[in-house]
Amino acid sequence: MGTSLKKVVFVFLITVFTSTVNAEEKNNDNRLQTAIILNYINVSLNKIVKYNDRVVLDDEYNKIINNINLSKIHDEEIVGLLRSLMTTLTEFTLNEEDKLRLEKLHDKNVSNSLRNSFSHVASTIYSNLGSDIPKLLYETVAVTGSTALNYERQIQSYHDELDSELWMLKKEEIRDINELRVYFLDTSWKLMSKYSIPDEWRLTEEQINDFLYAVKLDDYPRSERVLSRMEGKFYAYPPFWFYKGSVLAQQNKYEQAIEEFNNYENKRIGFLRNDQLFSSSLMQKIEINELLDLNIDMDDIEKIIIQSPKDWQKVLYSSLKYWSFNEFEKALETVQINIDNGTEISLNKRVKASITASSSPNEYEQLVLNLINDDIVKNNDILFLIGEKSTSRIISEFEHQINTINMVLSGSMISTALYNRDKIFLDVPYKWIYDGSDIKETVLHYNNSKIENTKVSILDEEKIVRIQFESPVVFNLLIEKKEESDLYVDLPGVNGGVTMFWKLKIEESLIDKNIKDSLVDKTSKVIESSNRFIGRITENEDAPVSLDNNSSGQKIEYLLKPELKWINTGNYCFLNSNGSLSIAENSCEIIKELDE
Repeated sequence: MGTSLKKVVFVFLITVFTSTVNAEEKNNDNRLQTAIILNYINVSLNKIVKYNDRVVLDDEYNKIINNINLSKIHDEEIVGLLRSLMTTLTEFTLNEEDKLRLEKLHDKNVSNSLRNSFSHVASTIYSNLGSDIPKLLYETVAVTGSTALNYERQIQSYHDELDSELWMLKKEEIRDINELRVYFLDTSWKLMSKYSIPDEWRLTEEQINDFLYAVKLDDYPRSERVLSRMEGKFYAYPPFWFYKGSVLAQQNKYEQAIEEFNNYENKRIGFLRNDQLFSSSLMQKIEINELLDLNIDMDDIEKIIIQSPKDWQKVLYSSLKYWSFNEFEKALETVQINIDNGTEISLNKRVKASITASSSPNEYEQLVLNLINDDIVKNNDILFLIGEKSTSRIISEFEHQINTINMVLSGSMISTALYNRDKIFLDVPYKWIYDGSDIKETVLHYNNSKIENTKVSILDEEKIVRIQFESPVVFNLLIEKKEESDLYVDLPGVNGGVTMFWKLKIEESLIDKNIKDSLVDKTSKVIESSNRFIGRITENEDAPVSLDNNSSGQKIEYLLKPELKWINTGNYCFLNSNGSLSIAENSCEIIKELDE
């Protein structure tokens, strides 16, 4: 055989071998991709049936079944299966009203802790406390990124708080879903035969339930052990590796967690259009790498935004991450996504202002002035901005917000130590009420005691929230003793909300003797409407009023005058003097002493 012929034969053999290998690799890819898609769908259907839960169904429908990138699927039978799933399940998803109720409950149970975390991180970045930023951001990511872990644990909490009619599936709906599962199993068998998919790649119902049990465990070492024992059965289910990585990260086993996150990312085939687990994996990897002082791929931040553009937590995280690297333009562009989406607007506008203070100080003052007059941005956030950086113009503009707060004392002449009919009302504009917080958690503190509010009402015409407390004191006893009294109120919000410290002062007023007692009521109402102070409001016009006679023909009326003295939010404390606000370093210590 000549040399040239040998070369031709050699090239032919190489070509045949390469084609065979490529065909085998392509066939293996098709087998694995098909198995992965089937397992995704199988886990979703099992979750829906296991929990008999419309909320779970809605979540699985939107995150998996209605989120598949059809360009990644090349088998007509799989497309037909997905079409049947969507047709059946879409009838059982939550309506818009129920989704709103669930979102409010989620805000109450989850979002407050995240707001606090993000708020603290923003203040730390602004203050240039660089050494603390990686730790704080990781703690925030641990909350945000492990939402998938917490998801299973939250089910019982909303079952307890929502009507069963909202979340419980009806018998006929369960029947339809079970029929769908039968169709799914039949289609799965055909596809496994078609692609010669090994049966060990297929997840059984028992394996799925064991997996869900392990993920739900609060005992992370135990969860890790259970997951490790079953990992050989989950070769064709990429999320398994994400969950295992998250469990390891919760135990500070960072190197092992990174390895599992990489396993997850290598196994995922990208057939979900918006992959929430992928973005969570990237977040955790970024923060772990920074904690370990390893290199960070900045492109990963952009991937998080691409994968989760409507998840305000991940978008805000990405903005803060850009900011921590002095990527001001990208940070501002990213936080604007949340503002444009209308999610957590107050917090995001506050973060935008803080980034602007770092990058464009000349624009900061006008931006904050605009926020003060923006009803959507809450005063809790504005106080943080004033504490971080302020000007005399900003403080002057904000003073009106202080003067809109009013404490009203409703005293009864028949109140005694044993029968106290006195009440305290706190009137605050909506701008002081943080979205997502539970105003019913507002607490009044007096003499080392906490007094829960008894009623919350809305004064629509004035856009005022009135919070009522049963008075911890009997006002007429305070007046008789001529003693001043201290109390303070906690409004829920970001980083502990806002604490308002009040002093009840005794004030004298001279009135003519021939004025009837009923005039005291009218005088009190005038005083209340003027937002200055309230005297006694008698419940019985014939009841005696505590007045003293003197030789001048006038009588002395003693009034309790509540004065707002201090305001505290986070680490920032402010002194209020006759409506004039100033930052005070020592006021926090005074409030702490009172709390003790």
